[in-house]
Amino acid sequence: MKGATRMTKTIDITDELYERLAGLAKGFDTPADVIGRLLESTNNVTTPASGSGKKDTTKYIFDGDKYGKGKLVLAVIKKYYDKNRNLSIDDLMKAFPSHLQGSMGVFSKYEDARKIFSETGHKRHFIDADELINTADGRYAVCSQWGKGNINAFIDAARKLNFKITPTDI
Repeated sequence: MKGATRMTKTIDITDELYERLAGLAKGFDTPADVIGRLLESTNNVTTPASGSGKKDTTKYIFDGDKYGKGKLVLAVIKKYYDKNRNLSIDDLMKAFPSHLQGSMGVFSKYEDARKIFSETGHKRHFIDADELINTADGRYAVCSQWGKGNINAFIDAARKLNFKITPTDI
């Protein structure tokens, strides 16, 4: 960034995200150095918005049914919860940590998810009554925002829990 004016900005991030950044640090890197390297590494990545125009329409076979990415995540989490009814939201978040999804996380309190929908008109979570995860801690909505950039991390986590998921183009 030759010739650029260096401005300092403060941003709030979660402890979990800070630890992930720290894990990517080399030597005496600052968080800004790590973020800069991450941004540079995405310079050659093509996204639909930047020109490829091709949407990833991969479907996945799970438990004998075919799903798109978001519905796959919901089906796996609901199946996991059905098998382990006494789990708290903390237990669910250990099995499916927030970083699998990215900025929104895998779970949100139902009230927060509903508020996002009310304020923006965009449904970012599965918020219908039959889609909610009802734990002793409260009602939680599963994030519906999954794409080729984050679905594989989720599938890897699900496979570690012995779920069989098979991608298909059909």
